[in-house]
Amino acid sequence: MLVYLYHPKTPIIIINMLNPLDEELLEPLAREFRFQAGLNHIPKDTPIDIVDLGCGPKMRFFHRAVRSGVKVKTYTGIDPLVKKTEIRKLPTNTKILVKKMKKSIPLPAHRADLVVGFAFLEHISHPAEILRDTLRVLRPSGLAVFTTPTPKAKNILETLSYKLKIISRREIEEHKNYFDKNSLLKMLKPVRANCQIQHHYFEFGCNNLLVIRKNQQLANIPQH
Repeated sequence: MLVYLYHPKTPIIIINMLNPLDEELLEPLAREFRFQAGLNHIPKDTPIDIVDLGCGPKMRFFHRAVRSGVKVKTYTGIDPLVKKTEIRKLPTNTKILVKKMKKSIPLPAHRADLVVGFAFLEHISHPAEILRDTLRVLRPSGLAVFTTPTPKAKNILETLSYKLKIISRREIEEHKNYFDKNSLLKMLKPVRANCQIQHHYFEFGCNNLLVIRKNQQLANIPQH
């Protein structure tokens, strides 16, 4: 059985009930809400170089961005948990780096026009350092978009996962942190002079959307 979910601003989402082992029932819907929240802020008028933190082996954001009209010049996904055997043949303008991210992003400075991290920050041990290092990787006027769950979401996610089994148990067990607006802005305080920041809650306050625009003029951003 196929379940079709429709929203006027998004494509039809199809959940395949015949293959429940592919992923849990609500994962595609939750992912679509995250992607759409971010895509509302991503330009579609010029080709861009994209870096996707925590991309996963299927590069789901890449495919969703292309479908939405984003012009992708190059796409670099980084995910330390992806197994090389999981990576299938990739489009010519894409690559996946299976590298660890401790306190920095393993890329040179000024590499990207857009850095994204959908449901990513809550999985890493040094989110503040990675958030701040995003500005190093971005070109002047570049954009970073992150989504990450709030403390309000913790009990809800654990119920949906552990009891109802309709979102990924592995994903929830890997959560190291939950953030609100204040905690996200606090992590960015050392680089606030170098960027413009927008924050919004969505999903009834259970998710954060953080949008960071690097200033045209560079100041006090360490180069690797």
